[in-house]
Amino acid sequence: MMQIRNAVVAAAALIPVIAVAQEKVEVPLLLLTELSSGGSEEGKRVAFLVTADVADADGKVLVPKGTVAYGKVVWSRASGAISKFLNEPARLAINLEAVVGVDDKTLALAPVGADAKGVLHFNDENTGIERASKAVEEVLADPDSKKALEAMLGGLIGQDMGANDVVALLAKRLSLTNITKLIEVNSLSDLVGTFKLIAAGEITRIGTAHAGIVIEAITELTGLRKSVGDRIAGLFKGRNIRAYPGTPIKATIVVG
Repeated sequence: MMQIRNAVVAAAALIPVIAVAQEKVEVPLLLLTELSSGGSEEGKRVAFLVTADVADADGKVLVPKGTVAYGKVVWSRASGAISKFLNEPARLAINLEAVVGVDDKTLALAPVGADAKGVLHFNDENTGIERASKAVEEVLADPDSKKALEAMLGGLIGQDMGANDVVALLAKRLSLTNITKLIEVNSLSDLVGTFKLIAAGEITRIGTAHAGIVIEAITELTGLRKSVGDRIAGLFKGRNIRAYPGTPIKATIVVG
């Protein structure tokens, strides 16, 4: 009996162990939630949009474009007048949670550039404001147009964006072609409704009737918010960090 057992063990030892290769795949994200050091509470939910299909080496789509991912603020400290002397500069940091891929498979997200604990720290380098276009500068210079712009950007937090005719004129003026398309098909409410669901953490994938246009419109609106910066939000006291919607973030998932 012992000889048989030894023979079985010896035979098992000869069976090759097949290692499953793991692949790290990059996930392009766009920040959807406006954040500020000290102004955003620790534990606050943060939303991101996947801006392109994420596929493995064989071309199989793992996470489709338009998927919504979430994270949380893990460190938020404002900078005051004496912060420099106390050696307590502004701090703003987040982590990323999971993203729901195809077949509702949950995949853990890891931010590129994070520290050893997987925390991504925002700073001047990764939250820089892009230079506004001439058209945006002209809108900001006119009080009435600026007010309409503020209302339209309210859509980012699920607020009414203003009357359709006003939004249409502003969108045309700023070359926001996808917002214009949504107005043309009477579906601007799809965009606002999507932002409301994102703010509530109730959506993992955009699936409206005009999902493709909504996704591109989100990219347009967040890009506009980033270029405008604090010129419509008021300046914070001290040297604080602000991460605007439209800020690109890279993350990775591991598959295999």
